[in-house]
Parts: sequence; structure tokens; C-alpha cells
Amino acid sequence: MSTVKRVAYAILQHYGAMSHERLELFTYYSYAHYLSSTNLNLFSNGFQAWKNGPVCLELFNSCLFSLDLVCAQNIILSPCEFSKTFECSMLREIYSVCDVLDNFSTASLGVRVRSELPWVDARKGVGRDCACDVEISHKLIHDYYAKHPVVNVSEVVLHSNRSENGIRVLKGVRLKSLKNAEDERRRALDEAYAMSNISQHARLVEENILNSISRLREFNNLEDDSSRSRARLIARRFSRQICECERQAVRRENLQKNLDLLKKQTNADAKDADDADAKPNA
Repeated sequence: MSTVKRVAYAILQHYGAMSHERLELFTYYSYAHYLSSTNLNLFSNGFQAWKNGPVCLELFNSCLFSLDLVCAQNIILSPCEFSKTFECSMLREIYSVCDVLDNFSTASLGVRVRSELPWVDARKGVGRDCACDVEISHKLIHDYYAKHPVVNVSEVVLHSNRSENGIRVLKGVRLKSLKNAEDERRRALDEAYAMSNISQHARLVEENILNSISRLREFNNLEDDSSRSRARLIARRFSRQICECERQAVRRENLQKNLDLLKKQTNADAKDADDADAKPNA
């Protein structure tokens, strides 16, 4: 079983940005087709019978702050969802449905779903323009679309090549994202290790300085020449440690600046790469 956000991500990655209503329709019909053809749930979430059509509340909340169109980047996957591999058999079922539905307008798909029994039954006794949060029956979805398939078998075969291409593209995008995440993790570890070494060295210098100060205080009131000479030697060493501490502070500042510049450059390169990948799809 997958999750509704993973299914939505797979749809958006293959078909590009679309309206929230169209995404809900694609997700609903993918769920209905998978349930009626395999007797298994595509994901655990249900759909409420809103006035314009079925709506999965979790998917709606995920895209709540999107603009007119929802894109794959708007779907925030958890680390667990992101790390799981998409099952090819599941993707074939999803894409086989959406490849056919992609030939129809959002308005025509909305008219179709509002004429079908699962949505109509859930809104019994509710006015046409009234809000409704009743969940559409899973059993009714299964039984209805088992008798009235979302798409015909002949249409699925016709679009099989496009579905396979979509699966390959999605896997490539996922592998690239995983590699980028691993590279970012390694850079963060390297930065943390460098900063840890700097901090450790600074603490050692600080301890040495404090020890030198305590020794100077011991000879503060001594009058004999040998004690004064010893105090002068400690003072000179103390001065050298002060200079070394200042040099280390400058090194830390320079290292931090270099790390910030490297991070900005990496983000700029990643953005340029995303823009370059987006241009062929435009």
C-alpha cells in the first residue's frame, strides 16, 4: 500500500502541474481503478463527497497553500515516504488510468464523477450547492467500478508505452533526488566535523590562557629577581597564546565565510540545474 501523497507526487511528476481539482480527480480514479481491479487499497485515505467532486482531505491540506496550479514540488513527502521505492505494478495501474483521463478536460471529468453512483449515494439528502463531509463508501467504489471500469482494456493497451516511459522518468528523478540528499548530508557532516575541530582547539587555547593567568597571579607580589624572571617568561608565553588565539579566531571567521559562499553556490547550481531540466518539459 502506498500513500495519497506518493500517488499525487507520481501523477504530478509524469503529467506536470495541474489544478487542484484535476489532481483530486486523477487520484480518485486511480484509487477506484486499483481497488476494483486488484481488490486492494491504493492508499488508506478516503474521499469526501464535496459539491464539485470527491476530495481526499489529506491531499487537499497538502496543496492548500499552492497557487492556481499544483506541481510535484508542492507535495512534501516525509523521509519514510521519500525513501520507499515506487512499485512498478502500482505505477502501471496509476498511469494506465491517467493516460486515458489526460485526454479529457477537468470540467468533463467533474461532470462524469458527479453522475456516478458512489458520489451520488454519499450526498443523499444534501443540496447540490451545500457542503458535505460524508466519506464515499469504499465498498460502493469497488462494486460500482468493477461493473463500470474507469477505463477500457483497449485504451490501457494503447497507452502502455507512455506508462513505461513515465515509470522510467519517475525512477530517474527519485534516484537523482536521493543522490542530492546524500551529497547534502555529507557536506553537512564535513562542515560539522571542521567546526568541531576548530571549537576543540579554541577550548584548548582558552584553557592554556587561563592557566597562564593563574600562574601570573601567583607571582604578582614577589620581589626577588628569580621570581620576577620566571613571571616575565610566563607573561611572554601568555602573550604568544593571546596572538595565537586571535589568529584562530580569524581562521574560524574565514572558514565560516567560505562555507557560506560554498553553500550559496551549491544552491545556485541546483537551481540552475532544475531550470535547465524544466526547459525541455516546457
